[in-house]
Amino acid sequence: MMIDKIKSISQASSTNKVNLSKQIDNSLTKDSIYISREAIEKSSELQLEADVKAITHKALSLPEESNRTQRLLEIKEKLASGYYDNLTPEILSATADQLLVNFFYQNP
Repeated sequence: MMIDKIKSISQASSTNKVNLSKQIDNSLTKDSIYISREAIEKSSELQLEADVKAITHKALSLPEESNRTQRLLEIKEKLASGYYDNLTPEILSATADQLLVNFFYQNP
């Protein structure tokens, strides 16, 4: 079996020049997207559910108002009685621990 060449080497290595001077129609190159009404509604529902979960989580993580109010009254009484005038190492340690918890370890 014998295989003959199709073109000579000089013909195969030459390049064909292509004229690319066609004008591109800009109206054909614009992208568009269509979102169905159902998809928009579903997206709104999911966003609403996420918002409700976030609000619920935030509401549950906050202390109850009555506990907070009572705690503030206790602190005001201690301030009025002079409890915090002479700070002991125990008071300083407890205060520092509470500050660390509130400012650095609290989850958003």
